[in-house]
Amino acid sequence: MNEGDFGLALISEPDTNHSADLVFVHGLDGHRSRSWTNKQDEFWPLWISQPSSLPKARIWTYGYNAKSILGSQDDLTLHATTLLKALLDNGIGRKVRGLAAMN
Repeated sequence: MNEGDFGLALISEPDTNHSADLVFVHGLDGHRSRSWTNKQDEFWPLWISQPSSLPKARIWTYGYNAKSILGSQDDLTLHATTLLKALLDNGIGRKVRGLAAMN
C-alpha cells in the first residue's frame, strides 16, 4: 500500500440529499478498494448505490496501514482516532444523530 491508499474516499454520492452513509473498512492485510473487488474485477460497493439498493446513501471506503506479517508501526488506537476524525470532518453520521435526538 502507498500513502494514496490511506484515509477516507467517497465512492458514490446521490444526486439529491443523502439519507445515510455507509463506510467500508477493510481488515488486516486488506486494502481500501481491492478488499471489495471480486474475481471479475468488479468493485461491488457501487452496487449498493443502485436505485434497487440504497440510492440515497453516500458510499465510502477507508484505508489504513493494516500489514500484519511484518507488523504495522501504527497503534490500533491511532487507526481508530484517525478514522473517527475523518468521519467527523466529513459529516458522516450527523444526520443520524440529529434524527435520534428528535425521538
